[in-house]
Amino acid sequence: MLAKVYFNNKVKDLPGFSCYPYRDGSGLNNMSINGTSLVNERGHLCMTLGDENLPQFLEEYAVGVSFCETIKITTKTIGYLRESFRRICIGSIRPDESYEAPQSGKTRAELEEEIAGFAQRDGQLMSDLQLANVSLDNYRLELDSARGRNFRVHQLARKLDVKIRWPWITRTGVARQIDAILDDIS
Repeated sequence: MLAKVYFNNKVKDLPGFSCYPYRDGSGLNNMSINGTSLVNERGHLCMTLGDENLPQFLEEYAVGVSFCETIKITTKTIGYLRESFRRICIGSIRPDESYEAPQSGKTRAELEEEIAGFAQRDGQLMSDLQLANVSLDNYRLELDSARGRNFRVHQLARKLDVKIRWPWITRTGVARQIDAILDDIS
């Protein structure tokens, strides 16, 4: 855990405060008070604390403390990552170790089970989508074939609709031609 403690400028007036420029010529100053290093961050004097406590003589000069803790989330997809982070932010996922009052989120085992269920449903949906695409391709082929047969039937009808009499055209002959067109699978 790292915390940054920000101080007012009165710290510079305390005994034990030292300030001298760095030797690299960067224009920055090396500052410390009684051996504790300070930095100038955005116009405020600041020190970083780990697990140690703030020296007692500096407590009255502190004007703010900032703290940032990192978490690690491991998922298989960015979507799961976003959903997990959202649930952490709203408090529906409980940490392994909590320093607060009881929380109402799911346990790690419940979350892992839920993620496994998502992965299983995702796999099933992908399989269903592939089957639907194959069926769609088959229906498209059948539709193209039906359109071709329909076109040939219309061509035959136009031939027969001519005003000139065709004595060699018989009802059975026309029926055979139509059956041949409709039976054609190509």
